[in-house]
Amino acid sequence: TVVYRYPTPVTIRTGADAVRLGMDSQTIPVEVMAEAVPLHDDSAYLRAEGTNTLPDVILPGSATLFAGGAMVGQTQLPLIAAGDRLELGFGRIDGMRVERRVPEQTEGERGLIRSSNQRVEVATLRVENLTAEAWPLRVVDRVPVSTQDELVVAVREAYHGWTYGTDAVSTST
Repeated sequence: TVVYRYPTPVTIRTGADAVRLGMDSQTIPVEVMAEAVPLHDDSAYLRAEGTNTLPDVILPGSATLFAGGAMVGQTQLPLIAAGDRLELGFGRIDGMRVERRVPEQTEGERGLIRSSNQRVEVATLRVENLTAEAWPLRVVDRVPVSTQDELVVAVREAYHGWTYGTDAVSTST
């Protein structure tokens, strides 16, 4: 059971069918970033991620989202326990474009005595920021994986400082 005590007395008119009362407003520190998945979309989207630092749970229900002091929309929140991760999307960022090109993709067999299959794929990711703001950016793209012990996948990083992670990759045998 959750009990909320309204801080001030409220007068309800006789015959009123419904009364809407603002319950509460809380601020949680979050990391704000642009996120893009160029394989599926040529836009970047505003995201906020953080941890529920409040001592209580955030109950499921409607939440109004604000960005830069302006209301940008509403969403439905799930129950978020104290200490749980919170992820919110705030919509498309006008002026950020992303593109994924595959200029080189080859596949075939090699070898004279013993043959093996080889596949080479090079993907070029291009991000263009036409906004007046510098955005922290997360670009999500796929990384090949192998479910066979004999098959080796090598990922080469083309730019210093770029990293890739396989935490979202799962395989089944």
